[in-house]
Amino acid sequence: MASSVNAWPGDRVKVLWHTFPTGVTADGRGIILSYAEWNYSTERYEPTKGGEIFELGDISTIVMCTGYSPNMESLSDELYNMYVERGLYRHALIENPNMMFLYESTSYPLLDIDVASWLCLTYVCGEVKLPTADEMEKHNCKQRLDEMSNPYLRYYKDKNYYAALNNLPEDHWWSKYTSREYKNYSKEYTRYELQMLARDMQDAGYPAGFGSYEKLSERGEMIVDMTCEDSQGRYRLTSDDPDSSWRTFRDCDPSPFKSIYTGTGSVPLQGKWMDLDNHGEVSTEPIRE
Repeated sequence: MASSVNAWPGDRVKVLWHTFPTGVTADGRGIILSYAEWNYSTERYEPTKGGEIFELGDISTIVMCTGYSPNMESLSDELYNMYVERGLYRHALIENPNMMFLYESTSYPLLDIDVASWLCLTYVCGEVKLPTADEMEKHNCKQRLDEMSNPYLRYYKDKNYYAALNNLPEDHWWSKYTSREYKNYSKEYTRYELQMLARDMQDAGYPAGFGSYEKLSERGEMIVDMTCEDSQGRYRLTSDDPDSSWRTFRDCDPSPFKSIYTGTGSVPLQGKWMDLDNHGEVSTEPIRE
């Protein structure tokens, strides 16, 4: 994501943080963006009344990047409003467990959805017996309490915590993404995500495993390290580096990345990312120009 990268080649990318498109300029060739804040009731960013407004003129191309954003508009309101945490227990609707939802809740969307499909299949086949509605609610309550102990997750669930973190001084490690403290913070969140996946893998009889909800296996910890190293490769980029005219987050050191099964290391790129063609080979054409 552009928002997760400190610098882009030639400093050609600018990220307007916490903004939301709210209109089109008078000439029809630009976009009006308004400052947005997180709404804890709707669980989404919404424009702030009286907030700062930005205008981007002479727009030639717009790329809509929604990510893995679920669309539940085909459902009736009473079911639509129960999406994810509201009325669901591990992909099953608490009021009617015969209705299940496939969605991702970690930073590994394709794996997450695949594991979820296996878990739902065990429900359908009766291999895993769903608990009673009361037990489901108690389980969800415990998981929310666990999440409140995780700084990253609490940031989006506790508005007082959210405000407190945003009011920290700029020299605090919270704003220094390459600091040792921030790395530990990232690992704590990443480890929690993988523990949830590990739990579902176990219960679903998934052919791969990362340990358990209580403790990750060695392979699970390897993924934690590689995921955080991937993020650090983005954070280490700065616009004042000697190689900032060409270096991207893909031009990182490949040595920390290896197979969790064989230990085989990643193959380095054949050249600078901006000089590679669609086949991964160095192009003879001046792509960067």
